[in-house]
Formats: sequence, C-alpha cells, structure tokens
Amino acid sequence: MIRAIVLFFFLGIHLSRGQYVISTAAGGVPPATPLAAGTASIGDPPRVAVDSAGNVYFGSIHSVFKVDGSGTLTRVAGTGRYGNSGDGGPATSAQLSFPDGIAVDAAGDIFVADRDADIIRQIAPSGTISRYAGTGTIGFSGDGGPAANALLSGPTGLTLDAAGNLYIGDTGNNRIRRISPDGTITTVAGSGGNGNGGDGGPAVNADLNGPEGVAVDAAGSIYIADTFNNVVRRVALDGTMSTFAGNGYPGYSGDNGPASIATLFLPTDVAVDSGGTVYISDLGTIRIRVVINGNISTIVGSAKGPLPFDGEPAVTARLKGPTGVAVDANGIVYFAEGSVGSGSGLDVGDFKIWKVTRDGLISTAAGNGLNSYSGDNGPAAMAQLDTPTGVAMDFAGNLYFADTANNRVRRISPDGSIVTVAGNGNSGFSGDFGPAVSASLNGPMGVTVDLLGFLYIADTGNNRVRAVDLNGMIYTIAGNGNAAFFGDGSLAQSAALRGPQGLAVDPSRNLYIADTLNHRIREITLDGILDTVAGRGQGFGGDGGPAVTALLNLPVGIALDANGNLFIADQGNNRIRMFSTTSGNITTVAGSDGSGGLGDGGAASSAQLKSPQGVAVDPAGNLYISDTGQNRVRKVATNGSIGTIGGNGRCCYSNDGIPGAVAPLSGPVGIAADPSGNVWVADSGNQAIRELRPVVSGGVESVVTNGASNVIGPVAAGEIVAIYGAGLGPTPAVAYQLGSGAQAGTQLGSVSVAFGGISAPILYASATQVTAIVPYGVSGPSAQVVGSYQSAITFSISAPVAAAAPGLFTVDNTGTGQAAATNQDGSSNSAAHPAAAGSLITLYATGEGQTSPAGSEGTPVTAPQPHPILPVTATIGGLPATVVSAVEALGNVGVMQVTVQVPGGVQPGHTVPVVVQVGGVSSPPGVTIAVAGI
Repeated sequence: MIRAIVLFFFLGIHLSRGQYVISTAAGGVPPATPLAAGTASIGDPPRVAVDSAGNVYFGSIHSVFKVDGSGTLTRVAGTGRYGNSGDGGPATSAQLSFPDGIAVDAAGDIFVADRDADIIRQIAPSGTISRYAGTGTIGFSGDGGPAANALLSGPTGLTLDAAGNLYIGDTGNNRIRRISPDGTITTVAGSGGNGNGGDGGPAVNADLNGPEGVAVDAAGSIYIADTFNNVVRRVALDGTMSTFAGNGYPGYSGDNGPASIATLFLPTDVAVDSGGTVYISDLGTIRIRVVINGNISTIVGSAKGPLPFDGEPAVTARLKGPTGVAVDANGIVYFAEGSVGSGSGLDVGDFKIWKVTRDGLISTAAGNGLNSYSGDNGPAAMAQLDTPTGVAMDFAGNLYFADTANNRVRRISPDGSIVTVAGNGNSGFSGDFGPAVSASLNGPMGVTVDLLGFLYIADTGNNRVRAVDLNGMIYTIAGNGNAAFFGDGSLAQSAALRGPQGLAVDPSRNLYIADTLNHRIREITLDGILDTVAGRGQGFGGDGGPAVTALLNLPVGIALDANGNLFIADQGNNRIRMFSTTSGNITTVAGSDGSGGLGDGGAASSAQLKSPQGVAVDPAGNLYISDTGQNRVRKVATNGSIGTIGGNGRCCYSNDGIPGAVAPLSGPVGIAADPSGNVWVADSGNQAIRELRPVVSGGVESVVTNGASNVIGPVAAGEIVAIYGAGLGPTPAVAYQLGSGAQAGTQLGSVSVAFGGISAPILYASATQVTAIVPYGVSGPSAQVVGSYQSAITFSISAPVAAAAPGLFTVDNTGTGQAAATNQDGSSNSAAHPAAAGSLITLYATGEGQTSPAGSEGTPVTAPQPHPILPVTATIGGLPATVVSAVEALGNVGVMQVTVQVPGGVQPGHTVPVVVQVGGVSSPPGVTIAVAGI
C-alpha cells in the first residue's frame, strides 16, 4: 500500500502543478487603518470587549480591531485572510479564522477565541501573536494539563477574572473551560451533554446547550449565556449550578419582574459590571436586557421603534441582531450588531459596534453599517468585497463581477481601478429606467457582457434579469419578480424565473439564463421572447438526446464557446454538461458519478467534481471549471484531459505569486478567461477576485509544501517536501527508484537542494516540482532553502523549521479526503472496506521529526524501525484513538506508519475525520477514513 502511494506522489503529482501563478486582483483585505471608526466597513463582529483603559476591541473580517478613546480604529491582528498561521511573529501578519470572543488582561495581553481554528490566540503588548490554548484539532481533551495541548471545539466567548484566570465558552463541547495563570486548563461547567439539566448540583455535571458568552463578577461567580437553552446560568463559588435568568421557553416577557421567570430567546452573550449588574445580549428578542438585584428589564431595543440613530434613546431603537455585549468601568455599555446567521429567521444586522451611555442614549462606536464595502475609484486590490460570485470580461479587458452581499455589480478596469456600475447597496427592487448605480438589486449572482457593451445582471433575489445600457441606465428584460416557472413562448418580462444565476450571451445577442431553482436553461431571443432550451426539471438524465427533455440539478454558471456550444455547471449532478445550440442535444463533458476525488491527468468525463458552480471557455477552446466543493479550479484541454490549475483542495488563503495549484481557495464560484489565457475567479469565501496567469518562464515564487498534505508551512527533519515553481529541473522528469534499496542521492537530473547549507536527498525532479527530504541536521527557527539546476540557482526561499510538521498521505495524493490507510485485515481502507470500531488501522505520514535510532535521510528503513522521539497521538472522529505503534515504514524514506485503534464510540461513516499529532502538532484537517457501523 505505502509503496504505491509514495510512487504515485513522485510520478503523478506533477501533472497538474506549477502551470499557473496566482495573484489577487481585488478584495480580500480589511479596511485600511488607522481611520475614524465610524467611517469603516467593519464586517460582521460577533462580540465586543473593553479593556481597563476604555479601549474597545472586536473581531471581524478575520482580524482583530481596536477603537481607542479618540475614536480611531486600528487593526491589531489578522490580515483579513482566513487561515491559521503566523504564531511567533507580528499579529498583524498572522491569519485568523473567524475571531470571536476577546479578553484583555491588566498587562495588555489580548486573548482571542479563534473560533474556526479551535484555538485561543494571545497577542502580547509587543504585538507578537502565539497559540495559547488548543492544538487546532477540534475535539475535547486535556483537562488537568497544559491548555496548549488541550482540544477545543468552536470557542466563542472569553472573559478574565481578577486573578487572571481565563474562561472560555467552549461552545461545541457544551462546556465552560478555565485556564489558570500557570496554563492549566479545566472544565468549570458542563458535562459535555447537550441538554438543560443539573441545576442545584455541581456545575461540571450539568448539561449546557451551545453556551457562548461567559462573564465573572467581582466575587467570582460565573455567568453563562446558555444560548440554545434560552437561559443564563450561574455557577456559585461552591461550584453549584443554577438558572439566573430565563425560564427556558423562547420569547420576550417578564420585564420588571424576577429574571428567573422571564423569557429569553437565544441569549448569545453576557457581561457583568463592578456593581454586579448583569447585561444580556438577547439576540432572538433583538434587545439588550439587564438584571439588577434579580429583576430584569430592557435597556436597548424595541420591536416597533425607529432604527437606531446617534443620540436617540437606546430603549426605543429597533435593532436587527445584537450578538455581543460588554460594559466598561464607567458603566458605558457596548454591543456588537453583525449578521445573525443563516437559518435564524431574523433580519441581518447593522454591522456596527454601538455604545450606550449611562443616561440611555445610543451612538456609533465603530462601523458605517456596511459589512465589507469600500475602495471605489481606487486600486481594486485595496477594495473590500462581500461574497463575489459571477464574473465576466468584456472585449476591452474590463472585468465585471457580482458583489453579491453588497447588492452591487462592480468593474475592474485594465489599469486595476475599481468602480460600481450597478446597485446602490440596498437589498430590494427599484430603479428601472434610471441610473443603474441608483437602482436596488437583491443578491445579484451572475453577469455577462455582449459585443456592444451592454451589461446583463442576474438579479437573483428579485427573480429577474436586468440590463444596463451604454448610458448606464438599467431596466428589467426578464422575470416578473415572482419565484415560479411559466412564460415560455411569451415576452420575457412577463415570464417567471426562480433564482436565476448564470448568464451567457452569443454574438447575435441571444441571452441564455441559468434558471437555477427551476433546473432549466432558458433563452431570450432578440425579439424578447423567452423559451426553455435545456432541462425539464430536477434530476439527472437525457445525455445524448434533446436538451429540452434532459434533467438538470441546480444549473449555475454557463458559458458559450466559439462554436455555439453552451457549457453548464450542473452543480447538483457534479457535472459539466454541454448543450449544442446547433443540434439541440446535451452531453456530459466533465464529471462522473459521485462527488469528491480528482482524476487529474485523465479524461474529464471520468473525473469527479464536487458542486461545480462556474464555467468559462477561452478562445482556444479550453474549458475552465470552478470546482467549488473541492476548492479548486480545473482546466479541460481541447483533447479532453483534465488538470488542476488553481487550489490545493484546502481552504483558505496563502501568498500571491506562488503556483496556483498549491494555493488554497475558499469557495471559487464565477470564472472567466481572457484571450491571453489568464483565468479570473471569484474566490467568494476569501472575498476576493483572483487571477491565474499561465507561467511561460519565471514570474512565479517557489514554495515548499509538506509532501503528504500539500500544505505550505514549517518543515521538520526527515520530512518529505515538495517544492513547486518554474524552471526547477529537467523535462522529462526523473525519479528516485523506490524499492531499489539504494540510498537517495543529493543530486538527481542535475538538480540539487540544500536546507541551511545541508544537501538534501532528491526523490523527484522536473521543471515545475522537486521532491526532497529535509536533512536531519537542519535546526533553528528557519532555514534557507536553495535549489539549483545544472549548477544555476533556481530558487532561494526561507522556510520555518519546526520539531514536527506532520501530514497524512491520502489515496489521491491531494492531502484531503480518503486517507492512505490499511485495515487490520490488510485491505485498503475505503467506503467499500471500512474499519470496524475497536479494530486497528495503519495510517501513513511524513514530518515526524527526529527519530530514535537517529534517522539517516535518504536511506531506506530497515529493522529495527526507528520511532519518533516526540510523542504521537491521534484522534478519529474527534475522539482520542490509542496509538499502538508509530515507526518509520520499512523500505521507505521519510514515511512514518502510525497504527491506531479505532475508538469504540466513534460515529460511523465514509468520511470520518482523522488527525495525527506529533509533539502536540496536528496534521492538517480534511483527511478521513471509513468506519463501519455497528
């Protein structure tokens, strides 16, 4: 098994790597600071905190911001890019992933609940960031030991007590955890069970249900926003649990009476002032409530009042979604109002931090009310976007995109400047026959441009298609606003659409519409008549026959080639279909049964896609696919073969200027290709427009990735690494002969690599990839990695060095999906051959660091097999798994085999997450095994 996997790595991974270089054309950045806090688009702040000096902090846009006493906003952590990196360096250069709760101690240390990373970060007064608690692996463990080795699950609220203990709302674990000043973590409330019981008994035996906010009063009592139980709980000094506010029923009642019999609805946060007054962010009732001496009342929010305006009474203001609350030493209350999340049934928030004075007046502390919108008339690379989706390019080289959550369509000019061309930012329908920039759109998701320069917009939420003429005037050309299906054969404006998304226009100006929720493709001819040309409902079928009788499943992006073929991203069927406008027939050109996997290097029709949402065709006939569910951009050449040109299958963002296939993406959606072969992608989760540019020679930065996970990060002694770039080595490629028993040399195909001046064994060498083993002599915080080909230096880059940097091999060598694993009976683990609970399973990894006996890089392993010096642990399905053995794999170089026992309580399934830790460092998430049901 492992010999086949490593051979695949050496010989196959190069097929789709290093052909394109990635850059960011627009967006993906936080607001440029410093600036006046009230003028900034601050995104979606979930919580707010105040330090002893009155500075206000909040997390948003994958960053942490501070508002000082003068009202100036500065960024203290994060780059605006989703991720988990940067520990040990400047906090403003680190990547965060949905920072949530914040607490600031007396020394000025800032603690941040990095929610999606399942860790707590610490920002020192010097500005250096580090991991304070959690390993980055989701789960529950570690009580009684160092917090840095514990597992957390979606931490949210944070608070500190007078003694310096840090309390964590460990939401996914239904617990409140405490970290003492010596770094030891314990549970102080919650059994881990999801329920509402335990009042009157020990808090550690009580059940909680998604607890978020946590606060501690001057006496040491703990208050918990037990969100989905619709109550606030209290832990007394003796550890006893009780209900402090709320009777458990969702609603709004009980003001001016005992808090314990009042109704709350989704309390998300709690704060307490020096006098013992408790403040509750009662999200579901859209109010801030307060408990004084056991009685509850409302201090902010009214169901029927006016929208909040600065200087107005807070108690009459109509809010949209208060999610976090804090109070300073002077009794001034701050609360965060961001979006309340999908599925809540509530309105979106105002994207602000509000302040309420002691006399009850409300004012803006931060935010201009826009989630993430700025930059018009300036460089697109410095602009803020919010969920860009559809993209299109005109013949002058202007790139148009739907800035969906901003309810706008924007344009990037060839000089790199950005401007809004349609939409005033308000969600709604208005403005026909007037200036497009003054019109209201509702979540537009598709754009296209015809030969004359007319812009067409899929106004998705309005169930309409609108057009912008050369004078900038807007009007509706299809859809009457009703979400339905009718009107074929009639004027398009009187017909009904349902959630239209993709658009394409042919040279004759016939417009094609992906009528997504009707599972059809419809066409408007020049006479304004609408008809269905493909699809008759939801499903899959009809290939080889008339398109109008075929079944589609959520068609999204569409694109036309020069021959009049319409390509359809058939999202729900995980396929790209082609509708011939000449024959009227439909076929599948990419994707096959199932979802996930790759198939790079083979026929596109045999490859697997996952929820593709975008398609584009260049003038040469190459087809480009936004393989959204796999965070990749795929290219189908004119010979029908498929490869990956962007995205490594992981979320979310890495440096520009590197090979596109190594860079992570986050939900690529719309896609366009220009005549030069450059590909433009709406990287929706990164709030950015990315460009993939073909590499002819040079112009691409080399990167070092883990040979198993394909993740850019620190390197460890003995690790197999892959270096990607351009001009690195020979064509055709050459490879070390695995299984020959010979030592891998430090030169292969006239290629050599040195780490910190120490020559590395080379396993594979090509023009775009070199695979090597990190020498065991490498040490220090970083090493300069220098490569050469035919004695000429090809790259020189600095790589951080770690004691361990584990990565798990996967069967398709992408670093995500099904692990390369062997079951106890010797079969390869798969959905067809799952491992039974309690059985042994062997995983294969690299990056374990130093071994005993000491490793000799490049030498195939013989008995006795060396084992890692650092401890090796594992989790399967979030549960600790007993490690039976962890040794170097016989006959291999740089490969560790880890045999673990599948825990008895693991949830069965075909995609059960598995993580290996070496010395507390976790392998990247996204790797799975199949576990059999009972």
